[in-house]
Amino acid sequence: MILGPFAVLTGIMPTNHLLRAAQAAAESAGTWPSARRLPGRVWTDGSCIIPTDPYCRRAAWAVVCLAAFGYETLAAAMVCGRQTIGRAELSAIIWISRCTGGTTAVVDAQYLVGCMRRCAGGAPPEALLN
Repeated sequence: MILGPFAVLTGIMPTNHLLRAAQAAAESAGTWPSARRLPGRVWTDGSCIIPTDPYCRRAAWAVVCLAAFGYETLAAAMVCGRQTIGRAELSAIIWISRCTGGTTAVVDAQYLVGCMRRCAGGAPPEALLN
């Protein structure tokens, strides 16, 4: 038996206290960049390394715009709270909602369309993280 008799009999998997501590540290380490004026069009993306491991996964997001010689990163940050790809994608949209300037956001996550509809219906963007 690879997992040992306790795990086989109970279905409860033992966890390493160092991994739990690393997860807690990652979930409390994110910050929000300062809001700023946005150009007419921006692109968002979120990503996560080791997305299937709740203890080791780390997620981040970014917002970029077209500049004279390529793309300029307007904001990038680690995700606040639970480290998931969906939360990373949503965090980019929340940051945009805090910024000024009329902008079109190009988003590659289809499910966020439903989230944006909820915001248009009156739900504050931060409520979508719950």
